[in-house]
Amino acid sequence: MRFETAAAQRINATHLVWVVLLILGWLLLWTPFRPLLVPDEGRYVDVAWEMLRSGNWITPSLNGFPYFHKPPLFYWITAAGLQVFGLHEWVGRLASVIGATVGITAVYAWVRQRQDVSTARLFLLLALVQPLVFGGAQYANLDMLVAGMITATLVLLAHSVFLLRNGGCYQTVLAWAYAFAGLGFLAKGLIGLVLPALALLCWLTATRQLKWLPKLLLSVRGWLVLLALVVPWLWAMQQRYPDFFHYFFVVQHFDRFAKTGFNNMHPWWFYPTLLALFLLPFAYSLWRSIRAGSLNPATPHADMRWLMWIWAAVIILFFSLPKSKLVGYILPAMLPLVYLCADALVLRYRARGRGTKRRPSLSRHYRGRVGTVVHHRGTAHHLAVGQSAR
Repeated sequence: MRFETAAAQRINATHLVWVVLLILGWLLLWTPFRPLLVPDEGRYVDVAWEMLRSGNWITPSLNGFPYFHKPPLFYWITAAGLQVFGLHEWVGRLASVIGATVGITAVYAWVRQRQDVSTARLFLLLALVQPLVFGGAQYANLDMLVAGMITATLVLLAHSVFLLRNGGCYQTVLAWAYAFAGLGFLAKGLIGLVLPALALLCWLTATRQLKWLPKLLLSVRGWLVLLALVVPWLWAMQQRYPDFFHYFFVVQHFDRFAKTGFNNMHPWWFYPTLLALFLLPFAYSLWRSIRAGSLNPATPHADMRWLMWIWAAVIILFFSLPKSKLVGYILPAMLPLVYLCADALVLRYRARGRGTKRRPSLSRHYRGRVGTVVHHRGTAHHLAVGQSAR
């Protein structure tokens, strides 16, 4: 593979379909080879199985009792998969694979369209073997699903900003952003709305683009789409169980974030240390790219890099505040970090190429880094399983 110097390229539908099939094929390939683990995988798939068996697709239940901990999107996808494909381990992990596919595809398509083909391709390669992303896609819980929806939401919101800046038609893209925000809420609750909003606000503030915020927030079409997605289930649950809103929003959202009575207590530096471990192979390239001025506003695509850094920082800070921490919580920060690694490697490769008569082989140049990433996949899976109790 050779690094092209051409600018961004528009993606046709056929190409995007092949990319989606590649991601799905790679991630699904590994899902059948181990049984469902307890407690998380067995519990979440059991809720979906009870939903299918009972015919009640509104109220999640576990062992015959209502299970209000999380919204129903994971259960809907899993129950539908069980109905179509039967009782198989890989079906229980299908929702996580879909979440990873949505997130990876969104970033790949956006980078290819706005930046260049080389960075998009390297991002795709690294994302498919990044240990935490790969491990999250192989684990049947809600974390990878909501991470994919948050990723798609932020990519579409940022794309709307670029369209606004250039005088393009942004309303349809923005409506899709609201749609994925609604799916993020149905995947894991308020973080599907709050985290994209926080990251977007911080990015617009840091890059002095707050003038676009009113148009992003006052999208009638967007709000109609979002409300149409989330209100019917919330209303139906509240009608059936009058205390649902209190338990779902207060206990499972605010109390879980603010109090210390939940499992998996870790210090504030848990996530920074974990990410430093998995980003170590790329640390030098990231540092060199920043030193070379990749974040300078005059540098091409600096605004995209600022978005990715701020996006990752907001996620890390948000989940570092509460005492309860799980490895999967940090998944919404992974794909922007993978993009930054790919971008730094491409910039470094091109800088070396300008200083030599003949560019070095890409496979030789990056074989060690990709091999290190693949080697860490088992470590990430071990961490995810060890932190799985909720």
